[in-house]
Amino acid sequence: MWSRLGAEQQTAVTANCQLAPPATETFGTDDEILAALRLKTLTDRRNLLDAVPQRFARALDEASQLLEPKAVKIHLPSATIKDTADKDTADLEAWIAGVRAQVEKQLKDGPVIL
Repeated sequence: MWSRLGAEQQTAVTANCQLAPPATETFGTDDEILAALRLKTLTDRRNLLDAVPQRFARALDEASQLLEPKAVKIHLPSATIKDTADKDTADLEAWIAGVRAQVEKQLKDGPVIL
């Protein structure tokens, strides 16, 4: 998906989703470490790291919308699948059937993004 975007589109999506690489920091001395921690605490850095997967997901959504403007995003339902060792797949089959029905219904109106 990403490679199908032009360079300008990639730059715009990267900026919109705050995916620019962080500035390079120097941590050679204790004073440099303390200065960096005063700017961003370890908690701030962890929060930023935790946000990265959601930012990539949003970038993929934006790229999809640029390439398929009429496409509609469908959020798959969450479920707990409790298949047993004896191959009873009723939970999984029911979930797949529900998703299939949801996607097929939306496909009547145009492309779908999953």
